[in-house]
Amino acid sequence: MKKKISIYASLTVLLSPSIVMAEEVITSSSTSSSQDTVIDVSEESRDMEVTIFSDKDEISKESSEDSKVEKIVETKKEKEAELIFFNGEWIEIEPEPEEIAGMEKYEQPEIDESNQNVLGSFNSMIQLRASFSEPRVIESNNQSIPRIDFVDVSSHQGNISVADYQNMKKQGITGVVVKLTESTNYINPNAANQINNAKAAGLKVSAYHFSHFMNKDSAIVEARFFAKAAKDFGLDSSTVMVNDAEKSTMNNGRITENSIYFASTLENEFGFKRVVHYSMASWFTPTILDMARLGGDLSSWKAEFPYSPSKNNLLHQESSAWQWGSSTHFVGDSQKNRIFDTNIDYSNTFSTPLKYDIYPITKKTFIVNDLGAIYNEPYISGTIRQDTTEGMLNQMIDITAQSETGYGLWYQFSYVKAGINKVGWLKSTDIQDIIEEKEIDQLLYVNLENGAVYDTPYTETTKKIGTTANIKNKEFKVSKSAKTGYGVWYFGNYEQDNTKKSGWIKSTDLVNELVVITPISDKTFIINGNAAIYEKPYVEGVKRQDVTTGMDGQVIDLTAKSDTTFGEWYKFSYVKSGLKKTGWIKSTDTMNTIDEKKENKMLYISNENGAVYDTPYTASTQKIGTTNGFKNKEFKVSKSALTGYGLWYFGTYIQDKEKKSGWINTTDLTDNIVVTTPISDKTFIINNNGAIYEKPYVEGVKRQDVTTGMSGQVIDLTAKSTTFFGEWYEFSYVKSGIKKVGWIKSTDTQSIIEEAKENQVFSIINEKGAVYDSPYTASTQKIGTTEGFKNKEFKVSKSAKTGYGLWYYGEYTQNNTKKVGWIKSVDLDNNLNVITPITDKTFIMNNNGAIYEKPYVEGVKRQDVTTGMSGQVIDLTAKSTTSFGEWYEFSYVKSGIKKVGWIKSTDTQSIIEEKNENSLFTIINENGAVYDSPYTADTKKIGTTSGFKNKEFKTSKSAKTGYGLWYYGEYTQNNTKKVGWIKSSDIKK
Repeated sequence: MKKKISIYASLTVLLSPSIVMAEEVITSSSTSSSQDTVIDVSEESRDMEVTIFSDKDEISKESSEDSKVEKIVETKKEKEAELIFFNGEWIEIEPEPEEIAGMEKYEQPEIDESNQNVLGSFNSMIQLRASFSEPRVIESNNQSIPRIDFVDVSSHQGNISVADYQNMKKQGITGVVVKLTESTNYINPNAANQINNAKAAGLKVSAYHFSHFMNKDSAIVEARFFAKAAKDFGLDSSTVMVNDAEKSTMNNGRITENSIYFASTLENEFGFKRVVHYSMASWFTPTILDMARLGGDLSSWKAEFPYSPSKNNLLHQESSAWQWGSSTHFVGDSQKNRIFDTNIDYSNTFSTPLKYDIYPITKKTFIVNDLGAIYNEPYISGTIRQDTTEGMLNQMIDITAQSETGYGLWYQFSYVKAGINKVGWLKSTDIQDIIEEKEIDQLLYVNLENGAVYDTPYTETTKKIGTTANIKNKEFKVSKSAKTGYGVWYFGNYEQDNTKKSGWIKSTDLVNELVVITPISDKTFIINGNAAIYEKPYVEGVKRQDVTTGMDGQVIDLTAKSDTTFGEWYKFSYVKSGLKKTGWIKSTDTMNTIDEKKENKMLYISNENGAVYDTPYTASTQKIGTTNGFKNKEFKVSKSALTGYGLWYFGTYIQDKEKKSGWINTTDLTDNIVVTTPISDKTFIINNNGAIYEKPYVEGVKRQDVTTGMSGQVIDLTAKSTTFFGEWYEFSYVKSGIKKVGWIKSTDTQSIIEEAKENQVFSIINEKGAVYDSPYTASTQKIGTTEGFKNKEFKVSKSAKTGYGLWYYGEYTQNNTKKVGWIKSVDLDNNLNVITPITDKTFIMNNNGAIYEKPYVEGVKRQDVTTGMSGQVIDLTAKSTTSFGEWYEFSYVKSGIKKVGWIKSTDTQSIIEEKNENSLFTIINENGAVYDSPYTADTKKIGTTSGFKNKEFKTSKSAKTGYGLWYYGEYTQNNTKKVGWIKSSDIKK
């Protein structure tokens, strides 16, 4: 049978001769005359070499079919379409844009170990972290994580031994994807080791290439480089080959087309028929990596790293695999800090499904067959035996998994052979949970209050039948013993709550002598750097839990003591390798008092409430006196010693005219006499690195803080003291949310700061203010008051700041005498504000007027706006004139809250709605008033309505004020015509 290729399709093969670019059709008798003219290609020509017609003159013109071919060629030249044989079918690819196809300056990057990339490199890019947020190490034995079917590795993992691969395999790994290449020059230097050892461990091996290609030509070159390396490493054509397409520069609008060129080169030139495309999950879209064109979702391997990956939340199950972790550590790996990318395989593309179920368990047992076989997996036909149990008889082992095959029940365990750590599988008949059972006759004593009593020597299936509560130090008559993976156990009889009982108790809960423990509270020093620390007072059989290495000279707190036939023992707490523990140390490995030496110096007693002891203080020391009444007196020192309670001095002193001696703590002594005087003042901290001490500084006083972040802060001083090291102030402060009291050096503070020249005029606003000779501090002198010159001028020439506020120095006139002094800023204002009480009503006329907290001058805050108040009548209670106009005080309600504020006079109006009238009214109020204008507070009364009730009042005008509606008109009184304004309530029509 002949294969035939369309002539128009073959034209595009010029771009890449190695890729078959033709539409394959099978000739048949049913072929119509309208079909494309085709050229014969021999069946044997697998590479489908074709003749290229680049000029229509070379085509025979002897038939009508030839002219059809000519038209097809011209048409295809215009479209420049390209057909690629990919995944068993012909697909059409749009032509590359000129700027991509003609990338003459594009050079493949040079890659080495310093700049190479690996699968998931995008995960380290900050801008992409939002979707890929799994930053911490995950242990492989975590029961909540997704299944781990395979790992991917690069040179970052280094050489991986067969044993390490087997360690992974026992945890479910059945495949590995090895990085082979990157760009066109980098080859993983560890690839041979990683591939060969994975095969030796029985793992399925796949390979990946970290891609950089940006156009067709570079995709083909990288594919050939990748394929050649795979062949060189012995990988056959069944190997799954991965295009790692994650580099951002690849995403140029042609990444799908370029990935097709890459994959089709691997398939058509080298026979690798299974190509998978890897990238971050967000790139698998029709506009970036279009899997509809790249072979479907089963040809995708998606990466996404949740912060807490869970087996209950499996993502991207439509894909061949999901890379869910980038920092997994395999328990048992020979390299403690090595981490791996971990993946779940939904399609068995990269891994091999298990032939049996494996269940994790935890169990301790013993090998009882010296000729048992150890296999590399649960035994089935063809399983390799990797060792025997020779030399392992009665060895205790930890079981980590179990599996049942047609050949029985099998247990997985770790062991060492010839110095090599291994993992294998052993048959259940070759192990035994309980060994060395024998009868004995021995009397022991219960030594643990919270121990357990079991029905058999303890294993995983043993039942607890009681506790040792209330039988500590009671007899336990032993008749049998046995050994399990959890220790040695004794069976015996005992009495509890007047009832005879029996059961199995662990040997560590029993002793062969009574141990009495007495609570104590003391401190001592460890003096032996190689002493043993036991879990309880030592008797035969008690385990050593630690050694005092590195603890020599350490102070320890003793909480109990006990005497056994092996000596006196102290209970104490300590920290080893970051863990807090409790243990027992022998008394001979400790010492209460150390560093005793002679002294000859004079100190002074600094604590009024100190104690005097007969020896350097320990729990057994006797108090022989106090320091009461001889603070700052001499204490002549002749000896010193160190205990767990600090440094102590022995010396002589005079008390009540009697010479005495004893031991006093160093904290109650000083080499300076320190006198403290109470004060009350304020000052500023001016040193941001000043020291804060627990008391006035003398030699030996501890620094408790630094003034970092406190510069410029006002502090309240409560005491002062002078030592040889300067003057010191006591003050309270807050650090890290904690209120403290300390002492600061006077040179780190300043009473007056920010002194400046001024030239401005203020008015005195406080009738009861004070005038001082300097900016106010505790030592400032009062030289006058502001009484009698409120609202008078104060001409300012200087300003300064103290802990008590801002102060101004200036000149003022009092009783016709010019005076000067310092006045506090709060007693001054930069405008003369005279406030006059008034009583009046008016209307608000401005709906956007401002309401201030006082008559407006510069700096006065606006507290409201008159929005919604236009036309409202308000009661005025005071007025004031400033340089900004006349202001009225009034009360109002806003949002349900009653307030008082000041409004500008121009935003109000006393009389509104004035208009002409022509009406005739009758006066109805005998006691009414007549005014010269519509009534306001300034209106004058010009008469009354007395004597002309029911008389006519002819109006000509009306107007409205805050006091109501008023009419202007003419009336006759005592035969005299008069005019004036009368309130509407005093007349009627």
